[in-house]
Amino acid sequence: MKKVVSLSLALLVLALLFVGCAGPSGNTNAPAGSTNTPGSGTFDNSIVGTWEGEEADETVTYTFKADGTFEETCTCGAEYAIGTYTISDSYITLVTDINGLEVKLFDNADFSVNGNTLTIGPNTYTRK
Repeated sequence: MKKVVSLSLALLVLALLFVGCAGPSGNTNAPAGSTNTPGSGTFDNSIVGTWEGEEADETVTYTFKADGTFEETCTCGAEYAIGTYTISDSYITLVTDINGLEVKLFDNADFSVNGNTLTIGPNTYTRK
C-alpha cells in the first residue's frame, strides 16, 4: 500500500511539473488539423513508436500506439503510467488515471516530430 501511495504522489508531482510547460508557440511541425482521439479513426502516425529522453535527471520512455494510447516508464523504477493521448494541430495532451483521478501529464503542450526527434514542451526524445 505504501508503494501505491508513493507512486501516486510521484506521478501527481510529475504531472504538476508539466502543467506549466504547455502553451502556444506557433509550432507547426504536426499536420494542421490532425487529431488523435481513441475511436476517431484520424491519427497523426508520426508519433507512433517508442521514444526516450531525459526529464528531471531520469530517463523516461514513452511508447505511443496508433490507437491513441501510450505507456510511460522511468528509470527510477517507481513510475509507470498508461493512458490516452490526443493531438490537435501542434499540441499534445497525455491523460492517465491515478487512483480514479484523471491526471494530464501534458496538457496542450507544444508538440513536434522531426525525423527521429520528438519534442513535447521543453523535453526532447529520440526514437528507439
